This record gives sequence, C-alpha cells and structure tokens, in this order.
Amino acid sequence: MRRAGILVSQSGISMAITASSSLDNMYLVQNLHNLAIKTGFVRDVKVGTSILNAYAKLGELNSASLFFESMPVINGFSRTTMIKAYAGNGRLDEACKIYENASEKTLSTHTAMITGFAQNGRILEAREVFNGILKPDVVSWTAMVAGYAQNSMLEEARALFDKMLDKNSVTWATMVSGYAQHEKWEQALMVFSELHREGILPRHWTYTTAINACANSGRLELGKQIHSLSIKTGCQFNPFVSNGLITMYAKCKHIEDASWQFSSITIKDKLQWSSLVSEFSQNHALEEARHVFDKMGIHDIISWTSMISVYIQAGHSCEAIELFTTMLDEGLKPNPYTITSILCICADLGVIELGKQIHGMAIRLWLDNDVYVSSAMMSMYFKWDERHEEREETYWRLGELYEHLRSCDYMLETEFVMDGLEEEDFIDERLPWLLATTIDLAGGAIQCGQRL
Repeated sequence: MRRAGILVSQSGISMAITASSSLDNMYLVQNLHNLAIKTGFVRDVKVGTSILNAYAKLGELNSASLFFESMPVINGFSRTTMIKAYAGNGRLDEACKIYENASEKTLSTHTAMITGFAQNGRILEAREVFNGILKPDVVSWTAMVAGYAQNSMLEEARALFDKMLDKNSVTWATMVSGYAQHEKWEQALMVFSELHREGILPRHWTYTTAINACANSGRLELGKQIHSLSIKTGCQFNPFVSNGLITMYAKCKHIEDASWQFSSITIKDKLQWSSLVSEFSQNHALEEARHVFDKMGIHDIISWTSMISVYIQAGHSCEAIELFTTMLDEGLKPNPYTITSILCICADLGVIELGKQIHGMAIRLWLDNDVYVSSAMMSMYFKWDERHEEREETYWRLGELYEHLRSCDYMLETEFVMDGLEEEDFIDERLPWLLATTIDLAGGAIQCGQRL
C-alpha cells in the first residue's frame, strides 16, 4: 500500500499492528511503531492502544512499559493491558501499582486485578477486589470463579458459581475445566450435563474438556453422546475436539472407533496424526501405529517418540534403535523422553558403546540434567558389570539432582531399598534415593518411552 503511494490512516496502522501481533511478528510491530511515530499517529488513542497491546501480547514487557509511560492519554483499556501483562509474568507489584494509581477504575481493570492476584496465589486479595465492585458483571464473576479453581478451592468456586444469576458459555466452561484440571472427572461431567439442560451451546474447548473427562473416567457411552452433540453443533471437526475423540476411543480400547474418527477428518494436521500414533502406542497396537506413522507426510518429535515407544513396548528393541537412527538422519533433535527410551534399551541389551554415545548426545543437547534422562543413565550404568568413568559422573549428577529435589520439598520413598542393608554399605545418605530412582525407572514409575 505504501509502495503504491496510498496514504496510511490511523485505522490502517492500528489493524496492521494487531495483525502483526497475531502473527507473533515482532519485527513488523516495531516497523509499524516507527511508522506511527513518523506519521504522528502514535498519539492517536486507538493506534497507541494497539501498539501497547502488541508489545504486551508478544511478551516485550520493557517495551510495553516504556510505551505505556509515554502515552499522552492513558485509559482503562491501556491500564488493563498493562495489569494483565505484569501479573501474567509474575510482576504483580507493578500491576498493583498501576491499579492503585488509577484515578478511575473500570470493570475491566477490576477484573484484570482479580485475575492477576489469583494467578499469583493471592486469592484473598482477589476476593477483596471482587467484593469492592458495586455491580460486577458476568466477566468479573467468572474471573473470581476461575481464580478459586486455579487455587484448588473448588468448593468456593462452586458456591460462587451457584450464586450467579447470569452465566454465559465461558462461565460454564470455567467450572467444567476447574473440576477437570483437578481430575474431578465426574463433577466436570455433571456440570457439562447441567450446561446442556440449560440450553447453553458449549464452546469447542468445553467439548474437549468433557471428552477428556470421559476418557479418563472410562465413561464411553456418555462420551459417545457428547460426540453426537458435537456433530449437531458443528464442532466435531475442530482439531482439539477431534483429537479428544481419538484419545477417548483409544483409551477406552475402541481402536476401530478411534481409527474411524481419524479417517473422518478431511484435512489432518501433525497434531492429529501424532495423537493417533500416540494412542496406538498406549494400546500396544504396533501394526496400526506403524501404518499411520508411514502415512504421515511430515513427522515431528512426538510422532517419532511415540513410534519408538511402540517398538519398545512390543519388545522390538533393534527396530526402535533403527527408527531412532533414521530420526537423527532426518535432522530431528531428540527430546528427553526419546533419549530416556533409547537409554532403557541400551541398559536391557547391554550395548555399552551405543549407551555411551547416547550419554554424550544428552550432554551436547543439555538434556543430561533432566530427571528422566539422569535416572535412565544411572539405571544403565548400574546394569553393567564393569565400572565406568561415566557411571561415576552420572552418580555425581544424580547427587546434584538429589539436592535440587530436596530444595523443592520433593522426596522419593526410600525405606524399601534399605531392607537387608547395613548403614556402612552406603557411600552417603543419597544412595537410598539413587537406588529408589533406579528401581522406579525399572519398575515403571518412570516409564521409558511412554511419557510424552
């Protein structure tokens, strides 16, 4: 447009900035900001708000803060934007400062502060803000319900939810997801049923949550009913809903229904392909998983790891290693779960040299301090009869991990590994923990090739 000599308008710049931020294109946002300065439109309230919102959305807090302070006119929307940005990134004190200094607090400003306090675990202060609103709207009520749910206060969330006279689809979705996030599957499904009886049209993310609850609680028949409802409302082809349906049927051991749901998707993305491979992996369906894997146009690390996992679970270790090598040849970098899977194979087969190479790869990729990778390395070296230098290094690394987890108040149960051993058998107090970690790995508490 500029090359054609067409004059730029305030609305044109504002829309372009909003579009650039939606594309996560910081370079374009900065160029458009410079253009707004040159044209003088930067002082326009609409353009200025778009610039501020773009910086906040892209996580450029320092740029957002500097621009906010330079704005000639600060309104309720700009304050709300900065409160959300600061609170969402753990800078709650700065969010509070903006809120407290606001000469006029709007409903959106109050609601942003409620959410900010809740996100940072200060639920009592969130409730104080809510109580101070003279006429809270449905958005404010929903924010408070969500705040309680985020802080594991489900009874308080439900009590407030029941007091609401006006609920929209977001409110219902908030209550459903609140229960689901805490694995209260039956309660989540009860709220979804209430939503349906009230004649509320569920959003696609509400369908996804309800379908996931059916999958985790084994409620296949109810899941089928929700599937039918999603078809009636035209949500069945949403990628998150369709992935949820594939997962539900697979978890309930209805592989044919999972395959049918997958085949009904006209345009399949990588997430859907990987989802089906992963579910076949969990059901030990080697042939089906490989068939789907081979039909995928492009493989991502999730699908590679899922397929490797299928081979491991089926006892085809050599094929798993061959697939891992092919993945590396195609230029993909393994994630911690891929590395863990291959280390488990090396331990079981006693292939020392390959194990060393995988150990070296983990170090180069900065994955050697991952809890699963470290545990798999320790297990591998423990299984070999010879004493290796790498074994000592891994023991040292797990010692560091032990200290880190202790500082996080996380400890494994270690009493069972001490049965039959004398106190002088231990090099230091960390050994029971290291043995427990290794036993957990071997026994499936840390499952090789299954955690994706």
